[in-house]
Amino acid sequence: MQKKSIYQLIKPVTICVIGLLFFLSSLFLLFEAIIPKDVILESLPKYSEKEYYSSGGFQDTTDYAKYTYHISEEDLQNNEYLLPVESTDLPQIIAYIEDFEEWVSVSHDFPSESYDFDKAIVSAGDYFYVSNRYQEPEKAFWNYDLYYFDLESLTLYYFHSNI
Repeated sequence: MQKKSIYQLIKPVTICVIGLLFFLSSLFLLFEAIIPKDVILESLPKYSEKEYYSSGGFQDTTDYAKYTYHISEEDLQNNEYLLPVESTDLPQIIAYIEDFEEWVSVSHDFPSESYDFDKAIVSAGDYFYVSNRYQEPEKAFWNYDLYYFDLESLTLYYFHSNI
């Protein structure tokens, strides 16, 4: 029986490790392409604090988050997504928040004690963004994202419902 050198033994292991690393990096790139990015968060500077609550499902989910910032109003004025709240926007914003609150109140999976948004802060001059997955008005509350930036507290509130 012929003795093998240490290099002859390491070579197959090295090839396997390189192959595994290549496979894992390819898998990472695939998942990165599949997982959607949050364009609103990416359009803003990094937040200083984050609180995130979710009912945790794939379907029939509700998510609520608060992101605290140390930014100026100029950062918001130059944002391509967030719009200044006009008085005509208030009924739409409140309607989404009230729909969200209804789901929080009946959900058995959402930590409702964590929901602390006060609708009284919704006012003209703040900023918001609404994304609705459906064009039909009767489906407006089926799957949406509402971002509301309160200038007084420098907090971005996120409401997501997919029911």
